Amino acid sequence: MNTTDVVKLQAKEIERLARNVQPGAWSVDTEKPLSTLLGSCVSVVLWDPLNRLGAMCHFMLARRRVHRLVAITHQHSDGLYGVEALRWMETALIARGCPLDRCEAQVFGGARMGPSAVGVSGIGEANVQLALGWLDDHRVHIRRVDAGGEQARRLSFHPLKGECRLAHASPADTRREVQP
Repeated sequence: MNTTDVVKLQAKEIERLARNVQPGAWSVDTEKPLSTLLGSCVSVVLWDPLNRLGAMCHFMLARRRVHRLVAITHQHSDGLYGVEALRWMETALIARGCPLDRCEAQVFGGARMGPSAVGVSGIGEANVQLALGWLDDHRVHIRRVDAGGEQARRLSFHPLKGECRLAHASPADTRREVQP
C-alpha cells in the first residue's frame, strides 16, 4: 500500500494498519500510522511538518522513585517513566535530523480511572504536568492537549499529515466487574 492510499483510509482502517505503541514504548515514523489506548497514562505526539516525521511515546508514571545513590543510565532507563520515554523519543528524532523546536506537540491521557482512582488520582495529573513542563523546557509548540477527566482515550496518529484522531471511551467501556 502506498502513501497516498493510507492518507485516504477511514479511521477504523488506519487503526487496523497502525503500529500499536504500548506502555513504555515509543515510535518514530514517516508513513505508518501509530495508535495507543490511554487511561491515566500519557501519550506525547511530536510532528515535524518540514520532514513529515512523527513520533509517539506512551508512559505510565512521570518519574521513577530511585534511591538517591543510584544513578540511572540510558542502558537502565525504562520507557514506562515519562522523563525517560521523552528522552528516548528526543534522541530518536534528533538522530533523524529533527530538532525539537521545529516540532508541534499534542498531549493526551492523564485520566482518573475507575472506582479505585481515589488513591491514585494524582498519577494522571502528574503525568500531564510532566509532559507539558518537558515540552515547555524544550520550547516545543503545543498544538493540542486533551487530558484529565475520567474516560479512557483511543488515539491514532498519522505522521504524514500530523493529525491525531481521538475517541473517548464511555465509562461503561472502562469499567471491569470484579468478582469476590
